[in-house]
Amino acid sequence: MNNKIISFLSHRIFVLIAMIIILVIFVSIGAPQFLSERTFHNLLNNLSILAIVSLGQMIVMVTAGIDISVGTAMGLVAMSVGLLIIEYPDMNPIIAILIGMIMGTTMGFVNGLLVVKGKIVALIATLATMNIFRGINVLINNIFYEGQYIGAEKLSTEFKNITRVEILGLPIMIYYVLLIYLIFYFVLHHTRFGRQIYASGSNIDAANTLGINTTKVLIGAYSMCGLMFGIAGVLYLSLYTSAQTDTGLGFEFITITAVIIGGVSVFGGSGILWGVLLGTLFMTIITDSLNILKISPFWKMALNGIMLLSAILINHYIETRKKK
Repeated sequence: MNNKIISFLSHRIFVLIAMIIILVIFVSIGAPQFLSERTFHNLLNNLSILAIVSLGQMIVMVTAGIDISVGTAMGLVAMSVGLLIIEYPDMNPIIAILIGMIMGTTMGFVNGLLVVKGKIVALIATLATMNIFRGINVLINNIFYEGQYIGAEKLSTEFKNITRVEILGLPIMIYYVLLIYLIFYFVLHHTRFGRQIYASGSNIDAANTLGINTTKVLIGAYSMCGLMFGIAGVLYLSLYTSAQTDTGLGFEFITITAVIIGGVSVFGGSGILWGVLLGTLFMTIITDSLNILKISPFWKMALNGIMLLSAILINHYIETRKKK
């Protein structure tokens, strides 16, 4: 019987789907408005930003790393692009997205260099860059915008519309997410580089022995993570029409929790992309339901911590049983 339970828990996709269904039922009983069309659309939009950043976090964690700077870096991208749009109101939204992608990739590349070339533990390196990015965010905001937050009235209609279109009754944001996930599913599972990411995370010494350039692979993984929070930063600005000095603060812990719940091992080498998407959906439902039920922010923080700890313990238990 015990082996059957372990086998069931190992099929994380099915467990997550069951948990999501149960969660929706309980929340809808306590707050019937949760099942409204407006709430559903808001949930999809919130899911989209988290899903994109979580994908980047997943890529890094598969290499047995971690990026604590993702939330603050996303906020820096949002602020920088917002200031550029204020300065150049006629800027094409595609240019804004490209700027965000370049900024994000550059920040991710710096993280990778610190971890791989600098030999700094990923947690410490990205914790340091998180504070650096936050400081830069505050600095440029004070210099160029006198410490004010960027609001909807300062952004062009064309830029705001890139996240406000609906296709077949669904927000365009969810289509962006599906497209990005399909691209990275191909990259991770059907390219040499993707297989090298998993190999490096599973056993870096063995990967080096096989001739894999793990330095390039790891730096590439952090750069891809940067690309994701770069894209998310621009879309965040367009979707919520706001950028502040604390934008994205605390976002990193939600992405880590979503990724671990989605089945990515904290020790690297394994992880299912679609599991991460379901883990993101699970975390979004919890966050949105707490807002609807008007739960204190302090309880939200506590719950996030409990969820993260529980996910790590469950992962450890399953992996230990599998090894035995």
